[in-house]
Amino acid sequence: MPQAPKYVALTLVTAAGQEIPVTGTSFTIGRQFDCHYRPDSVQISRRHTLLIHEPEGWFAEDMGSAMGTFHNQRPLTDRQRLADGDELMVADVKLRIRLR
Repeated sequence: MPQAPKYVALTLVTAAGQEIPVTGTSFTIGRQFDCHYRPDSVQISRRHTLLIHEPEGWFAEDMGSAMGTFHNQRPLTDRQRLADGDELMVADVKLRIRLR
C-alpha cells in the first residue's frame, strides 16, 4: 500500500494571493494577540482554528469557534488531514493550503 507523501512546509495562501508561511508544529488562527495569523475579520473567533504537524502530516481542527471552520466546503467537526490544494474557510476568510 503506497504511503501518502510527507510534507513539511505548509503555506496558507489568501484569496488576495498573500502567502503566510506556517512555522513550528502548531499554528493558531484567530483574533487573539498570541495567534500566529490574525486575519482582519470581525467574524473570526479569538482562537478559531489550529493547524498541527504530526508524523502523518498536517491537520486542522476548529477550536470551538462561533462561525466555524470549513475544510473543502464541509464543516470541520473533528481533526482533518490537509492535502495540497485544500481550501479552508475560517469564518469568512478563505485560505488555500500549499504543501511542499
